[in-house]
Amino acid sequence: MTDGVQIQFVRGLNEMALAFKKLPRTLAGKHLAHAVLPAAQLIRDDARIRAPYYHGKVQEGHPPPGTLHRALIVKRATEPGVEVTTLQVTYIVTVRHGRKEQSVGKKHQNLDAYYWWWVEKGTAKMRATPYLRPTFEADKAECLELIKAGLAEGVRQAADECHWWIPT
Repeated sequence: MTDGVQIQFVRGLNEMALAFKKLPRTLAGKHLAHAVLPAAQLIRDDARIRAPYYHGKVQEGHPPPGTLHRALIVKRATEPGVEVTTLQVTYIVTVRHGRKEQSVGKKHQNLDAYYWWWVEKGTAKMRATPYLRPTFEADKAECLELIKAGLAEGVRQAADECHWWIPT
């Protein structure tokens, strides 16, 4: 079961989509990735602000305070079902987890944010403190504007590289 959010199509960008299809694939993919990445980084940064921060005493072997904040990352995903001919770039804002120990200086610390899902969704003994979903809901309009601006700039740059004219 996936609880992710996907933006399949953005209305009002038909002209830009047609312009991207006219570009060589390498240019279009590069500019598309550069247009989407800042939106994903915005969501990651705001999620770090919203994520709860534990200020109490930590038991031996447990992750230190701030682990959840440091574990929030943006990564580019490849989808197995997507055809190579499709222009699609997917970035995922997620929590890095699964690493049990890491050397920090001379100390070994547990930097595994395995508990991120419990914080987001809650458990039978702990109420939920959602931070990822509210961040997306709050930032989606701003992300859309970042993507639109990035796509417009990408089309302009790619047009300059290809030496063809696009009306402004």
